[in-house]
Amino acid sequence: MFGFEGQRSGYENANLIAGGGLAESNADDCATSAKAGSTEVVVHASANLVSGSSTGMNIVGGGIAKGNKCSADVIDGARITVDSDTLVSQGIVGGGIVWGSEYDGRPQGARNASADVGATSISLGSGTTVGGLFVGGGYAYKEALNSTANVRDNVEATIEDGCTLNGNFTVGGGMANAANDCEAVVEGSVATTFGSNVSTKSFVGGGLAYNKANNCTTSVRGSVDTAFDANYTMTAGQFIGGGYIFYNATDCTSAVQSVRTAMGDNANLTGKWIAAAGRIASNSTGDARTGTDTVGRAVAFEAGSDFSAYVFSAGGYIDGAMSGASTVEVGGNVATSFAGGDIKFYYGGAYLSGSNGNGAIDGNVESRFNGFSFPSQDGTMPKAGSDITGDAKIVFENTTLASGYSASSASNIGGDQIVNFLGTSTLSDFVYAEHDSGVLIIEIGDDEGTPTTATMSGIYSPNHIGETNVLIHTDATLVPNTTSANDSGAPYHLMGVYDIELEEGGNLLTYNEHPTTIYGSLREASSADGEHATITMPASAALSSDEHGAGTLEGNLTIRPTGTVADGMVLLDFDGSSDGTASLDSEAGKTRYLAPDRETQPGRTRWTIATGTAVTVKQADHGRIDPGEASLGKGEPVTYTFTPEYGFRVESVLIDGEPIADSGVTDGRTVTYTFTPSGSTCEVSAVFAALEKEDLHDEIAKLPDSSGNPVTGKDDRNAILDAKLDYEAYIEANPDTPLDPNVLDKLHEALLRLPEIEVEIVVEAAVDGTVEIPEDCLHRFAYQLDRDEIQALRDGSVELLKIQAVVDENTSEPQAGEDAALSAALGSGWALGKHFDVSVTKLVYGKKSDAEPLSSEPLHNLEKGITMTFPIPPELAAPEGVARTYAVVRVHQEDDGGWEATVLADENGADPSSVTITSDRFSRYAIVYREDAVSSDPIRPGKPMSPGNQGDPATEPAFEPNGSRGSTGSIAAVGDRTPAFGITVVGAGAIALLGIAHRIRKRIS
Repeated sequence: MFGFEGQRSGYENANLIAGGGLAESNADDCATSAKAGSTEVVVHASANLVSGSSTGMNIVGGGIAKGNKCSADVIDGARITVDSDTLVSQGIVGGGIVWGSEYDGRPQGARNASADVGATSISLGSGTTVGGLFVGGGYAYKEALNSTANVRDNVEATIEDGCTLNGNFTVGGGMANAANDCEAVVEGSVATTFGSNVSTKSFVGGGLAYNKANNCTTSVRGSVDTAFDANYTMTAGQFIGGGYIFYNATDCTSAVQSVRTAMGDNANLTGKWIAAAGRIASNSTGDARTGTDTVGRAVAFEAGSDFSAYVFSAGGYIDGAMSGASTVEVGGNVATSFAGGDIKFYYGGAYLSGSNGNGAIDGNVESRFNGFSFPSQDGTMPKAGSDITGDAKIVFENTTLASGYSASSASNIGGDQIVNFLGTSTLSDFVYAEHDSGVLIIEIGDDEGTPTTATMSGIYSPNHIGETNVLIHTDATLVPNTTSANDSGAPYHLMGVYDIELEEGGNLLTYNEHPTTIYGSLREASSADGEHATITMPASAALSSDEHGAGTLEGNLTIRPTGTVADGMVLLDFDGSSDGTASLDSEAGKTRYLAPDRETQPGRTRWTIATGTAVTVKQADHGRIDPGEASLGKGEPVTYTFTPEYGFRVESVLIDGEPIADSGVTDGRTVTYTFTPSGSTCEVSAVFAALEKEDLHDEIAKLPDSSGNPVTGKDDRNAILDAKLDYEAYIEANPDTPLDPNVLDKLHEALLRLPEIEVEIVVEAAVDGTVEIPEDCLHRFAYQLDRDEIQALRDGSVELLKIQAVVDENTSEPQAGEDAALSAALGSGWALGKHFDVSVTKLVYGKKSDAEPLSSEPLHNLEKGITMTFPIPPELAAPEGVARTYAVVRVHQEDDGGWEATVLADENGADPSSVTITSDRFSRYAIVYREDAVSSDPIRPGKPMSPGNQGDPATEPAFEPNGSRGSTGSIAAVGDRTPAFGITVVGAGAIALLGIAHRIRKRIS
């Protein structure tokens, strides 16, 4: 440690500090070793590091090897820390030095020696001044021979704010100076970070082979990352992002894996030459390539605002005619980005000023300029690059170009050349397409939809040998503003262009009144519901494809003609195979349209201005006409759909107030009419009339007959729901004119075939045998579904409507007034048997999978009665010698709170083992019986009655189901899995219910 308080006088002065050891021997057969585990050098500001070392260095982080077969290795890391405001008169080496010499023509010093280190770390405090070289890695110096000063891991250097590095070179990696067959390699990566207001002379991000170095290697096996904060200044020399071979160095290698350089605002490299990758110069030869990964990004350089430089090469740089073959090629992609400033000469690829050089880039190149003015004084326009296997793209964002931009044929670009304009960018001249091969793309805007207006004289490709295409992105506008043309009348603004493609919302704005020919296709690429691209052009300037080619119109373009517009003007003319469409903009298209003319010129389609028909729609009461807005008839068929309100029908379709003879195509309730409007105006209207009884009969008669199978087709489903809604609307308006009962039954039977409508019967009562409901009664539950519920199902706002009937044993005490009503109905002739409840509930579900319904409504009365057959329990069987007649008594509470009891007679007296009733009210029920004359043949449940033993009930049935009666011959017991009428778990004619807890839902198989 140097410069600490209290040290002995005189020891603050030093000209060379080595963190490691010194190994020295000049005997040919002698070897020395001075190895260290790790080193750390700390220099305080009061230290006086003076000149005097013949190495040109003040501080060496590692060891020094200065002899034959010497080793001064540092096994682990070497660290150097210099306090702020320290003066280092000479240079700094982060690693070790192999130090050679020559005496009487014979090599002396380091021969077959090593001064390797594990890793290096250098930290310069703010305001530090370094008077000599700065080398982040190791240093092979002078006449060192066949020796190494390698770094086996990474190199890290931090130079804080306000530091000044006055040495001729600041090197991030290792350096070989006048050495032979030596290595100063970094096996890992190099990361160099500069604070603000730092200055250097020449900068090399990778390694440097210099000054007659021969067959030396200063490569970086990993990445090279260099970052500068604001206000960096390079006062002299060159800037090389990668490796550098310079000044009569021969057959050296200074390659790197990848390079990334980032500069903050106000980086001042005025008058300096910059290579973002590697460089070879001054009669040197070797290999300064960058990258081997053609997929990744091998070179990246980005700068903030107000960046200035003289010559900038985004790839490598070979200066002059080399004495031997050399390469600065790049294996991978190259990307540069500048946020404003002044660059005199810019090359997107390599810069090769002489022969024997390879600067190829095996990848894509992208160069981005924001806020520039080109060309700057004494400069030229930027070049996209050369010798590039992929695409070469140059981006001008918010940039002014004061002269023309040329795409040269000498660029040797394997992919596409792309000139991209973003933001508000202006080119005062043309984009000159001088390439004779490949494709040049003029790109306006970008994939992100950056708002863009690019103004230029035009795109000029007079020979159209190399293909030139135009791509206009969303929210971008290209304005080629020249109005001139050549002697033959060919306009200059889009001279020799091939394809033009406009994305959704893209715009092309032209002023040239001469007809324009392109040599490819015109494409519009908007989504189905997106904003169409627009071309604004003089009405006199038809845009057409070359008549000898096959250029087509594709997509859906909007054309905005300027100047005088008249019928018969041709705006577009393309190959007859075109499948695109073109329409006039909203202003010009109020009264006119573009009519595709495929007849005038065989094999071509010409879009010609024509006057259309103003079509208006007059909506009528009780229905809707779609589309309902005014439109312009364009000489093509148009289709209107007429949909009546529920309870109404389409009486007639009116064109200009007159009913048409052919009312169009009827699809269920709706009518579709297609016609071609003619004349200057046309009005579309209709008459919707109220449905009559016969109309509904016809509608229901046409419902799909699926023979009991479920209805799954959307059209059939909607037809059934529409018929129900029409019926509900009709009966509300015509309560005194009901439909035929059989027709109504057909409608509600159809409803039950929909998967979205279910009937669920739940029997909880402990009744021996079965409780049976005929299958032909189930549709009567569907009468209870009202208009709002069916409409919700039709609209999709609900997915399931369910009617649930529950039969349960009743053991509760009678309510007040219930006993009296029951006694009055039974009198003295009937005896009470088993009691039970029957309840019906309507449930509405938002989703079929929902556990809970949206709403639940108990139903006490049905529009149609339900027939049920109950077995006579054994305990109610007639004793031997006694004949019994059975019935069911129903006790129902009315809306006024009063109770009504009704004895419902057995509708199938021929079967003494059961009792069958029909009921439209649901509350409490009980099986009742009375004893008749003594029979010599006892009647027991399950044993048919003989005609002479049939009882004559005293009470007639209180409800007749349309005169029909249940049929025991069509009933199947539970457990019979044979589907009948498509209903599972039931027999051929009825749902059979066990007297234990059992659930059966209506299912259509």
